[in-house]
Amino acid sequence: MATTSPPQVSLQDAKSADANLADRINALFHSHRRPDGRMWTNDEVANGIKKSSPGIKVGGAYLSALRTGKRARPAIDLLGALADFFRVPLSVLTDPERTYSLDERLGALDETTRDEVELIALRAIGLNKQSLETVAAVLDHVRALQGLPTVDNSVNNGQ
Repeated sequence: MATTSPPQVSLQDAKSADANLADRINALFHSHRRPDGRMWTNDEVANGIKKSSPGIKVGGAYLSALRTGKRARPAIDLLGALADFFRVPLSVLTDPERTYSLDERLGALDETTRDEVELIALRAIGLNKQSLETVAAVLDHVRALQGLPTVDNSVNNGQ
């Protein structure tokens, strides 16, 4: 039996006013990855939610149905648990107009990864524009080698 993969959605696409819940959930899966860089599976997220919120009934198949748009009206407590799992505010899932701030993106990382990202940023202080573009190109290349999605070049500070 063939399985259907959820559509690839960038954070920019999911921010549009007409973005639906499936797009916003998929954006979380694509942008908030496991510490090893791999994307979370539906089952891993469901198990994580059940572990942190035992009263919530959810399985990988239900998350798959939400991500493909086959189901579209989950309980608000499930949306809250999903937001908690990915360490984002609930409004990321409930408000299609809402955007991510850089602080929220960094906050979704585990502490070790966040420290490493900050050290890379500190090394960039003082570099001229051309050098920063070179560093960005190298990082884009490494992300591509690891199969990670491209990064939106616009920085939004939640304003």
